[in-house]
Amino acid sequence: MHRPTPLGCLGLASLIASLAGCVVPMTSSNTYTVPLANGENMEISINSKGMTMASSGGIRVVQANLTPSDDKKHVTYVFELALKPGLVAKRITIDDQGEDPPRLLVDDYDPKMSSTGQWKLTTPVLDLKDSGLEWITQLDDTIRVYRFTVVLADGSKVVLRQPAMYPVIEKALIRKMLGIDK
Repeated sequence: MHRPTPLGCLGLASLIASLAGCVVPMTSSNTYTVPLANGENMEISINSKGMTMASSGGIRVVQANLTPSDDKKHVTYVFELALKPGLVAKRITIDDQGEDPPRLLVDDYDPKMSSTGQWKLTTPVLDLKDSGLEWITQLDDTIRVYRFTVVLADGSKVVLRQPAMYPVIEKALIRKMLGIDK
């Protein structure tokens, strides 16, 4: 009697799961629908390189992350935009669309741009006891969507929505570093 090898069973199971839509290979682009505040939904794309970075009107999101602060006892948001030459930002706001109502994270009335057209901001440290950060303690993958609103010198607005994925393992590492998980 021929018994299938464990590797053969794994291969067959993977084939069946992928045909059933259960296994999503990270070699191609995958689209997901994420619920936002106020009942809206957003389709996001994830490929083998990660999240697709938002870009519109000559402005591109470079970074949108929550990271442990230097003291390893708190967290901070780090946001970065790149503006094409000639664009002048007069105000930049960023809110978390995962909250209902959306939660304002940044309101920069005087954005300082680098000579290369980069804007970068690290928020003051935040405590994980903050009610807007309870999602870090949830034991599942989390996708947050940050809405960047850039008011330009000519009065026009550019709105970008940037998703950020926080896998359960990354959230566990943040909690461990901050002493929440022992």
